[in-house]
Amino acid sequence: MERNRLHLLVIYTAFLETYLKEITFFYTASQGHVNNTHDKTYPIKLTKVGEAYASPILKSSTVPDMLKYAAELFDINFGRNATEWVKIYKVRCAAAHNGGIATPKFLQDISGMPLSLNPREYENIGLTWDELRAAMRYADEIAALIDSKVSNYDIRILETEQILREQNGKGILPNKNKLWQFLHDEYSLFPIKRPDKNRLLSKFY
Repeated sequence: MERNRLHLLVIYTAFLETYLKEITFFYTASQGHVNNTHDKTYPIKLTKVGEAYASPILKSSTVPDMLKYAAELFDINFGRNATEWVKIYKVRCAAAHNGGIATPKFLQDISGMPLSLNPREYENIGLTWDELRAAMRYADEIAALIDSKVSNYDIRILETEQILREQNGKGILPNKNKLWQFLHDEYSLFPIKRPDKNRLLSKFY
């Protein structure tokens, strides 16, 4: 069961990484950094300036580095949520790269970090349900803090258009009369204002 919990930690970290990349992309695009505004079949692309602006997150594969830049980019103090998440991230890295084995480097990295299932050198690393749930809470709080600061109507429009571009590129745009219900049912997207609906309908239909 301990290894299952480690696997869940790896998956949940991937969710946080994906969220950070997506919110950064759409936030940057919403600031006017869209390179292919009139395109209808290819995904939204950022301008060179936008790419440079967002690259510390979009081009990173290390969540602690992404969080550090996100704090600056969005002007958010993640506080204990980030501090504790970075600690547990070391456990995630061991699970993902060391096969869940407590190598000497891992033990050095977590020195002073209390783990309920405290492994010895080259033993399997364990994680309790409480530790896993705590890590998930920290990640949820990080995402909630960003959402409360960054998510806005412009981002919602861009998310909607991105889906329509993808559907159009694959030749599978839903029926025009059922579009908004489709977006709600399949993507949990909330309605947008009528002028923006009309603009998107005119563009894609």
